[in-house]
Amino acid sequence: VEHGEWYEPQMRVVERNGRTVQDADWGRSRINTAGELSYLFNYQIHHMFTRYFYWNFVGRSSDTQDAPAALFASAGDPDVVRRNYGSGYSDLFPIRFFALPLIFGLIGLIFHFRRDPKMAFVYLVMFLMMGVIATVQQNQQNPQPRERDYFYTGAFMVFAMWIGLGAFALIDRLRRENRVAPAAAIGIVAVALVLVPLNMAIGGWKMHSRAGNFLPFDYSYNILQSLEKDAIVFTNGDNDTFPLWYLQDVAGVRRDVRVVNLSLGGTTWYVDQLKNQSPHGAKKIPLTFSDESLRVPEEDDMSVSRPVRSTAQNISIPVSAEVMQKYGGSGAGVMTYQFTGMPLEKDQSGRQTYYYRLPHKLVNEILVQTKFERPVYFSTTVGQPGTPGENDVFAGTDDYLRLEGMAYRVCPVPQRVGGVEAINTEVMEKCLVNTVEGEQFYTEPHYGFKLRNLNNPEVYYDEVHRRLMDNYRLLYLRYAQYLLQTEKNNAKAVAALEKMNTMISLEQFPISYGLLYNIADFYRLAGAMPQAKVYAQKAIDAAKRLIDNPELMDADRYTRSFSPYVAAASSYEIMGNYQESRRMLEQLAQASGSDPSAQARIDEMEISMYERNGNYKAALDAAERIAAKYRSSTQEFYRSMLPNIEAKITQLRARIGGSVDTTAAMPDTSGQQ
Repeated sequence: VEHGEWYEPQMRVVERNGRTVQDADWGRSRINTAGELSYLFNYQIHHMFTRYFYWNFVGRSSDTQDAPAALFASAGDPDVVRRNYGSGYSDLFPIRFFALPLIFGLIGLIFHFRRDPKMAFVYLVMFLMMGVIATVQQNQQNPQPRERDYFYTGAFMVFAMWIGLGAFALIDRLRRENRVAPAAAIGIVAVALVLVPLNMAIGGWKMHSRAGNFLPFDYSYNILQSLEKDAIVFTNGDNDTFPLWYLQDVAGVRRDVRVVNLSLGGTTWYVDQLKNQSPHGAKKIPLTFSDESLRVPEEDDMSVSRPVRSTAQNISIPVSAEVMQKYGGSGAGVMTYQFTGMPLEKDQSGRQTYYYRLPHKLVNEILVQTKFERPVYFSTTVGQPGTPGENDVFAGTDDYLRLEGMAYRVCPVPQRVGGVEAINTEVMEKCLVNTVEGEQFYTEPHYGFKLRNLNNPEVYYDEVHRRLMDNYRLLYLRYAQYLLQTEKNNAKAVAALEKMNTMISLEQFPISYGLLYNIADFYRLAGAMPQAKVYAQKAIDAAKRLIDNPELMDADRYTRSFSPYVAAASSYEIMGNYQESRRMLEQLAQASGSDPSAQARIDEMEISMYERNGNYKAALDAAERIAAKYRSSTQEFYRSMLPNIEAKITQLRARIGGSVDTTAAMPDTSGQQ
């Protein structure tokens, strides 16, 4: 829409490698030429090259995705504030070079062509080939998963040479006109050094330095050391695969583990390597795919890569008594699950159909052949199992997964009960709480995460690295929630939260109001009220910042699922300030046009206030009055809330009679994270 209407290309049937396939027929297709050119110049050339060029030689407003260049922007400019919201490094921006490097470079370019046009032309070709022409050749799609400025380092190096020539050109011009003595050239050089490289170093040194940043090493190390010996672990992309291979190949860490990249798992040459190679002596992966099916052209009917369309397949895997015992079973058994692929439409009989690609077949084949005599895991980086709309990499094993460190272990018996994910608390404690400090690391299996310099403000972490902090924190929070809800172990839950807040700096990596409230509520449920109030106040401050600055709402992704008004109100409740809590909810009702959910939350808070003060009779009276209001309401929302109120009435009546457990129930925070 931004670049004009796009039209679906016409297709034609062609012969390719002896097979009949469909291909785009551009001769018959309708093409919006103006729109295509707009996309080429405005996005692919300007956004994906010129913007990066300006970053390096003019200035930049932020290090966040799609941040524009900055010439004279100030720290208080609304766009700068919005782009750096939630960053612990907002004080570094905007970076302003005042276009001085650009001016010196252009002077150098002109000087170069005047003095040596042939060589200048060679340099210009180098600049264009490694810059804007490379951009056109890459034909990049919108959006990109991350910034791509590193693609054009060669072009930027050529321009940096022209900057040096620009400084020389000024000296040469002044000397030729006899305006300065030769000795004065030193002063000109000194001024040029201050105006360009020194100014660039002051503005950009920290964000370009990786000194003390061990996150790629440690994150990969933590994945590998979440696994038992001789494990097979499924990963999904480049950033959760190549660093693991580096640790194995260069640092010698966990060479017994076979990393199976499911993106590459769609290619037969890679699956052939998994089957027939054993890097560093690691065990081969047992696969029954024939070598011929892996080596014929992928278009060949014999190729294992040929996709299959089918309904769900029932898979039964025999499991020995010895293996079953490790998972709480007794005697030999069978693991049965429904093997699924990419969901498609239902067939004529109403059954769900799936598209089975080679990665799906690979997952299923490994499970069938290992028979759990060798541990198999999915890295937590591949997605969240059991989540509606999640990707299909788990191939139907969701209910058989158990969280262990930064990996989901596939188990022969169902693990997810009543929608609650399974967690191996013994492994989680060893990984998350008993961390490995300093430079020490283990090459053999050893539980214990490394979380170096995540509380060192002198170390810079870019936006991609900062996002990984949510992954770490959610691991700690899921572990703490499981301890509170399932194991009723408040002390260990508090220890896990304290460890998280010690190892991961709140200043370097600010937490959104949604997670701050979750932390506060977990502390409250664990009985640690001093810590609960500290984090409740932090949640209030973060939520009110958004409420007072509506232009920042879109900068925080939690506003889509958890209103800052509700977060502030709930946090005020933890603080015991019910008056402010009610005021926040009334503001929400006013801002949202009498939103019934806000009024329902006010009603819920009224009951909760009496209940927490021990006045169960007043709480019961309020609940019965609210239930009567909901019964007489014509709004569907209030009627949907009625069963909850009636359940509360039953609980309060029993509580007044002294016949129920008064332990507070664990709230469902899944929608708030």
